[in-house]
Amino acid sequence: MQATASIWLDEPYTPRPPLEGRLSSEICIVGAGIAGLSAAWRMLELGVRPVVLDALTVAGGATGRNGGFFMAGVAPRYDEACRLWGPEVAARRYRATLDSQLDLLAFAGEVCARD
Repeated sequence: MQATASIWLDEPYTPRPPLEGRLSSEICIVGAGIAGLSAAWRMLELGVRPVVLDALTVAGGATGRNGGFFMAGVAPRYDEACRLWGPEVAARRYRATLDSQLDLLAFAGEVCARD
């Protein structure tokens, strides 16, 4: 099997330089994958300017290879979640993941429309 580049890296990419010196921020998010960037996006919506740090490439880990955890539902299967938390809580948590997916897809569409 031949290795392929992730969709995030299918065009030339110039890495950002490493952080030098000191930096002050209310929020520091470590990891620039889908979870870290989603958290940063939410912080911006709340009026907080976060700093996002990553040791390597933005979306270069699991996010860039397999979508990270862009899936519906929580760790336990839905039937197990119903047993653990009850059907109402399980359904609410499942719906929250679907809403988050829609938010991310809308954001991705906005970004693509700008390019």
